[in-house]
Amino acid sequence: MRWNSNIVFSRPVRWIMALHGDLVVPFSFAGISSGSQSCGLRNSSLANFKVETAESYLHTVEKAGIVIDMQERRAKILDDSSTLARGVDGDFIAPDSLLQEVVNLVEAPVPILGRYDDSFLELPKDVLTTVMQKHQRYFPVTSKSTGDLLPYFITVANGSISEEVVRKGNEAVLRLCKGPMKIF
Repeated sequence: MRWNSNIVFSRPVRWIMALHGDLVVPFSFAGISSGSQSCGLRNSSLANFKVETAESYLHTVEKAGIVIDMQERRAKILDDSSTLARGVDGDFIAPDSLLQEVVNLVEAPVPILGRYDDSFLELPKDVLTTVMQKHQRYFPVTSKSTGDLLPYFITVANGSISEEVVRKGNEAVLRLCKGPMKIF
């Protein structure tokens, strides 16, 4: 993709923070100049914040609610998702490739349990799990005792949100997918 001054980069460049000690390392890229400001989660009270020194970066970002370490994000997703699935006497399906993608999509993971209508379970398991995993990036939930799909999924939101709003929105999206899934 091309951004700002026709620079090719995979994501939009909105800010650059570059510090050595407490000094800004001055440079520009894609029409953006470096500084000591960084951005957190949009819905956070610390959506924009200043990093005083390079050494304080991790602590400052952590205070903004961002989990920098990928392994920490992964562990939080796995632990919280396991707890949610156990709450409905289930396990969740998280193929490594999907889990890695979700870990890289969020900075402050918040797994949320969603539910869909039992009638979805009449669809072939592979069709339903493919739509959940490939198209929505949900983790399907299976029965602990039988391994059959349960009418639940786990989605991972990013940061402090209204879980009910996110749950209902994701449940509505999955309901909209039912018509096209019936074709299979």
